[in-house]
Amino acid sequence: MSKDQEIIEAVAAYESKNQNQQYPIVDSLSLLHDILLGHPDNCKQAAYTPKVLISLIKLSLCKHIQDIDREEKKETDKVRNFSMCCLQEIQRLGDISVQFDLIEKGYIRALIHAASLCGGSNMQNDIWVFVKLQSTFQIYRDLNDGRIQQTFNQKFASFVPQSYLTDCVKDQIELEGGNEEVDALIFNIGWFNKIKVIASELKYVLTVTGKDCTNRKWDQF
Repeated sequence: MSKDQEIIEAVAAYESKNQNQQYPIVDSLSLLHDILLGHPDNCKQAAYTPKVLISLIKLSLCKHIQDIDREEKKETDKVRNFSMCCLQEIQRLGDISVQFDLIEKGYIRALIHAASLCGGSNMQNDIWVFVKLQSTFQIYRDLNDGRIQQTFNQKFASFVPQSYLTDCVKDQIELEGGNEEVDALIFNIGWFNKIKVIASELKYVLTVTGKDCTNRKWDQF
């Protein structure tokens, strides 16, 4: 087994932040992000390794425990951030089969939940909310418009518009209360009005595109 595959398998084995493994969880997630960054083959390998996507989604949603110390809170933040960064890179470079797996495993629901986990109005929370909205907008736009192969950058997999998957993304957002969340964030002036702008853009594409597919049953994370 290669070193990269060993790292991927290590992350797949995690089901909670406090689970004991050979490598500390933050280190494993950091190493995974390093091997995914800019490497579509590694992203595909990770997506196709059993339990990796589910583990990353669960870890991206881990919550702070009440009355924990500051260091523990910092570690929880790192686990959430690294997990979500890994998922975002897999989506950014993944081909259409990877997009399908992400949606089926609950990536969209994770994005909506991740944004709602933020409390308060400090800069870090504002950035976190913005990134989740931007990621939701990105996958929706990719599937709705399709991806054209870029001659100057062959790393991005190309595919034609995927109306069915676009509909399913919209459906997951609706089922998780994402539409109401977006409506509320349209009036959020956090992070220099960037939250308001991306929320408005997401609201627009959700309004003018897509169809209902509420009969689809999704995997639960």
